[in-house]
Amino acid sequence: MELISNYSVEIDLTLEQRLELAEKSYSMFDILDFGVGIESILPIEHYHNMIDTYYPGVPRKTVVKVII
Repeated sequence: MELISNYSVEIDLTLEQRLELAEKSYSMFDILDFGVGIESILPIEHYHNMIDTYYPGVPRKTVVKVII
């Protein structure tokens, strides 16, 4: 008999992952709301806060299940 082990890990989503989720989840999504090419000017946290405000259903974290 084979022993299978699993555990769950909570991870933070990247800005790119959250933008992709917003684009797929909201029909009114507009990447131009975030500006183009200005990531280096404003801190990343600012963009996460914008997603929280404009697209409240997009999570900051997700749970990953690892099976060994």
